Amino acid sequence: MNLPTPTRTDYDFQGWYTSASGGTRVTNQTQFTSTQTIFAHWIYNKYNLSVTTQDSEYGTVSTPGGIKQAGSSQTITNR
Repeated sequence: MNLPTPTRTDYDFQGWYTSASGGTRVTNQTQFTSTQTIFAHWIYNKYNLSVTTQDSEYGTVSTPGGIKQAGSSQTITNR
């Protein structure tokens, strides 16, 4: 039996486990009792990265917000 792969905004699904914290990862070979509870483990994946260029001697920085010249900044959010 294959377990579903759930989705959750701003989180990466890490797998099904036998306890809410820690536990053993559930695989296709895991045997269950009829009343076994399993838990989804998640990792938060949203972060902000602030980029500020310092010196035009080293060129420009290309970000999702466009090309940035020395002394400019851009905040990048991963989703």
